[in-house]
Amino acid sequence: MGRFRRANDLTPTGLGKAARLGGAIARWEKFRFNPPPSRQQLEALAKVVGVDVNRIGWCRCYHLLGWE
Repeated sequence: MGRFRRANDLTPTGLGKAARLGGAIARWEKFRFNPPPSRQQLEALAKVVGVDVNRIGWCRCYHLLGWE
């Protein structure tokens, strides 16, 4: 996510606003997944960054929540 943000001159807040996720981006970049991201949040992020939601594997809770 950091590479995408830097390439597009976005801050965590800017990306959060674009994906309508608020401060979740900054929290996730620090690996703070409490509360864990929902499937809908990951889908919103995937849509903004142009990546298939199933490829967002950086999230540790992805496997724990059974979204494989």
